[in-house]
Order: sequence, then C-alpha cells, then structure tokens
Amino acid sequence: MTEPLKPPPIVIGVSGIDDSKMRGGNADEQLKVDWQKVFAYPPFQMFVRERGGKGDDAMLMVETWLYGRVPDEVWADYSAWFERKGYWAAENPDGSLK
Repeated sequence: MTEPLKPPPIVIGVSGIDDSKMRGGNADEQLKVDWQKVFAYPPFQMFVRERGGKGDDAMLMVETWLYGRVPDEVWADYSAWFERKGYWAAENPDGSLK
C-alpha cells in the first residue's frame, strides 16, 4: 500500500506595518523610542494636555493631538519640556530609569 501524495503545507505569515513614516528623521534614533509606552506614560500625557490635548480618555487625547504631527519634532519638544519640568529627576523622557 502506498501513501497518498500530500500537497505542500500551507504557510501563513503576517507582514508588519511599515512604520517608517511614523518614525521620521533618523531611523536608528527613532527606533529607540517605544511610542506605545510613551503614549501611556503620565508625563507625556501631561505634556499633551498642556499643549492643548482635550478629552477624558488619555490615550484617545494623545492619539488625537498627535495626528499629523512630525514624530521627531514632537519627541524633541517633549524631551526639552521633560527636562525643564525637572519633576522626574531619576527618569528619562521615555520612562526608563537614568
């Protein structure tokens, strides 16, 4: 008895999102920013609120405020704001410890 021929296995893959437009600027530098983590970080939400962000849902406020802005310009402005505030001396703008 011979075994029936089997078709080759089906391979299903998932392609990622091309976030190069989101990163903007120097890709090596922007890849170091975990934007999802930064969006949820309370100091970043405070920064957005002070810049005119509106709404009760913090994440929605951040997403709405960021729409159409250049990420590396936002990061530079936020980093400078973070240092000027001086409230989080033991932390970096992305929430990591110094």
